[in-house]
Parts: sequence; C-alpha cells; structure tokens
Amino acid sequence: MFAVGHIAIGYLTGKASARLLNININIPLVLALSILPDIDLITPTLPHGGPPHSIILFLAIALPAILVWKKQTIPYI
Repeated sequence: MFAVGHIAIGYLTGKASARLLNININIPLVLALSILPDIDLITPTLPHGGPPHSIILFLAIALPAILVWKKQTIPYI
C-alpha cells in the first residue's frame, strides 16, 4: 500500500521536473527508484519510515548523482 503513494508522487514529480528542465526521462526507472524508500517493508529489522526514508540517506545518494550527471539527475531524485 505504501508503494502506491511513492509511485504516484515519484511519477508526478519526475514528469513535472523533466518538463520544467526540458529533459526526456525513463519512466520505468522513475517508478522503480520511487519505491526504493519502501525497501524497509521487506526487512523485518527496519521500522517503516526509518533509515530508508531519512533525508540523510537521500542526500548521501542524491548529491553525488547531481555532481556527476548535473540537471539530468533531478527528475529521478
């Protein structure tokens, strides 16, 4: 159930940011990346909303990607 929200928000923000930046995006990749924070649902040791949902983990992944691929990365984040 949680993944549906992640997929919807990921799709909408990915499409909107790609349109603003005039970038073509890979929709299946956007959808797959949008459910990554819910990986905690299949691991019984992590509570939902724990480390995979944290801003620190997000920044640790996003900042290097932005440095390497510049504005092309933004719709995927």
